[in-house]
Amino acid sequence: MVIQDNNTVSDDEENDDWMSKLLHSHIFQNISYQEIQKIFLLFEQIDVAKNDTIIQQGDTGDYYYIVNEGHFKVSRKNPNQNKEFKLADLYEGNGFGEEALIGNVQRNASVIALTNGKLTRIKKDDFINLIKDKVLNTVTYDELKKMVKEGAICLDNRFKNEYEQAALKLKRSQNLPLNTLRIELDKLDKDKVYIAYCDNGARSSIAVFLLMERGFNVSHLGGGIEKLAPPHKEEKEAEDKDSKVKSEQHEQKVNDHPQKNVPDDNVDQMLEEQKNIITKLNLGQDEEMGELSNILNGVLSNIYKQLEHALQEKAEVELEKRIIKEKLQKVLSEDKINNY
Repeated sequence: MVIQDNNTVSDDEENDDWMSKLLHSHIFQNISYQEIQKIFLLFEQIDVAKNDTIIQQGDTGDYYYIVNEGHFKVSRKNPNQNKEFKLADLYEGNGFGEEALIGNVQRNASVIALTNGKLTRIKKDDFINLIKDKVLNTVTYDELKKMVKEGAICLDNRFKNEYEQAALKLKRSQNLPLNTLRIELDKLDKDKVYIAYCDNGARSSIAVFLLMERGFNVSHLGGGIEKLAPPHKEEKEAEDKDSKVKSEQHEQKVNDHPQKNVPDDNVDQMLEEQKNIITKLNLGQDEEMGELSNILNGVLSNIYKQLEHALQEKAEVELEKRIIKEKLQKVLSEDKINNY
């Protein structure tokens, strides 16, 4: 490979040509002119020969590349089968090498030149700071819900088995695994708006970059879907234990008082309302968990206050009955003695 310094390129027409190609890239259309000027100064051009290995699977990611000229092959080797699988062909205008940079992982495929060609590349840190962070459009869950109501489609970038077994996923989402994204692009419509998501946001950010490179209108759910999940097991067990203790304390408090005269219809109505809310929470665990949880806490608190007030009233009524009954028994007893 032969590296050219952009500041010393002798052929101005050739230099202008690759810059013009970058400006027409879908990625660079989302970057300001001032930022593009900075990026141009950081790019360097490479002349490559046929059969040159540009990226080796397993290596550490160091550059992002854009094809200026030539034909390149993307392939992945399965270590278990010792077989190589062709993933894609790259031509003029195509970019590659972003997955290792965005995900901060090792190269998951190799790229080899099938012809002589020219590449433009930029270092990892410059790519992250000047391109990736400027390009990716991140949305919150509330923004996602609004976009879905307006017609956006959610893309789950987890592996197929992860998606099928996931306890938490967005309704009406379409599974488009990151490892097969390039070969399944024909399933998507460039006239649609998409929102990518995964477990923690890493894979979806890579998917968004790949899709934006190809002209799709796409955003990704910041932080992934894990942040929408219910509390972890340990936290849930602690909450259940605390809830059980509070329930036992409340039950003991009730038992320490005479039986309350609460109308059965009111108690049944309260319990039925609580049951319905819990059912809604179970059915809606894949969306609006935070909102539903807050509603549940508020309603349950109100129910318990009403129940405690009603039980207190019953206790007072029952106590009055007992006092009257004891007085009546005393009067009857005194009359009986007097009669003898």
